[in-house]
Amino acid sequence: MRMLTKFNLIQIFLLVLLFLPLATFSSETKKERLDFIRNLESRIQKDIPKMDMEKRYQIYVDAARELHRFHFNNYAVKYLNKALLLEVKSSKVPVWIKLLGIHHQEGQLETLKVDLGRFNNWVNTNKVKLSTRAKSANDFYTFITSTESAETILSKEQINQLQKSFFASEFNWVNFERLLRHKKWEEAKSMVNFSQVKNSSNWTKLKVDLLNLNTKNSISTLHCNDFKKTDDLNPEHLMCQVMEDHLKKKPKNPALMAKFHKSLNALKPEYHWFYRLVKELQS
Repeated sequence: MRMLTKFNLIQIFLLVLLFLPLATFSSETKKERLDFIRNLESRIQKDIPKMDMEKRYQIYVDAARELHRFHFNNYAVKYLNKALLLEVKSSKVPVWIKLLGIHHQEGQLETLKVDLGRFNNWVNTNKVKLSTRAKSANDFYTFITSTESAETILSKEQINQLQKSFFASEFNWVNFERLLRHKKWEEAKSMVNFSQVKNSSNWTKLKVDLLNLNTKNSISTLHCNDFKKTDDLNPEHLMCQVMEDHLKKKPKNPALMAKFHKSLNALKPEYHWFYRLVKELQS
């Protein structure tokens, strides 16, 4: 027993020797981090009075980015909020995205819920023209629909309301296509419901038909009447022919495919998402 105890003591002594440098390093790292924060805040306080609002805004955003990079998320949130308080409207959407992202990353669901409300009010109050900031809109939409905890912090009605506020200026085809690809039928339907785009009755029906699909194989409800023109090289018409052949499980028609690809330069931008859907169905 005495030998065993002696052996254990030797083990403990060796372990202490092994981890002592790590403990010192950890302490030094903590001190370095605190020094980093103090220096940053001191520099900001010194420089801020000399700056105009635009420069102050940028300093706060840059400070938040640096703090977030070093995982000082509480301090990053502080500076993001300072940036949001300034009357600088040019780049606020990305700042909101970062702020909401940190709340989610930290698991601060209640704070996230409150700030989603603040964000929604800000969008409505400032009548943000989001069509000029499509990427930010997509970032937010992706964030809110991909957040695993979204349904626990917001009701479906609240999510829909946020989408309506965010996309009120134009129908977002990029997200409509993404939702179709990921079979998020309900969200896609809600986008169609509040779209302010004026469409022909057939084109609206085509979207609704697509939204009613549950699998690739049930796409037989698709109607292409709107595209059937007399011009044999009309890309929308050819696209529908390709689709119909696929649904009827016909062998691929090289002549039709050649015609279709030749016509693609004339394909209207608003149908590009449909073309990608056709390609996906063929894969």
